[in-house]
Amino acid sequence: MRPGVSLNPGTPIEEVYPLVDGGLGPSTVDVAASAGANCIVAGNSVFGASDPAQVISLLRKSVADACPDD
Repeated sequence: MRPGVSLNPGTPIEEVYPLVDGGLGPSTVDVAASAGANCIVAGNSVFGASDPAQVISLLRKSVADACPDD
C-alpha cells in the first residue's frame, strides 16, 4: 500500500494539509510498528524535538523491537 494524494486543478493545496502528516513519533510509533510498519517517516516529531538524534534512535528501536526479522 502506498499513500498518495491527488488534487483537481483548482483545488488549493491547503485542502490536503490535514491529510499528509501521519503523526508518527515517540508516542505513536509502537502501534505502527506492531501493525507491521518497518519504515517510519517522521517530520515534526524529529525536526521539532530538542534532541532530534534521541527521537530518531527511539523510533528505530521501536521498529527493530517490533520487527526483529526485518
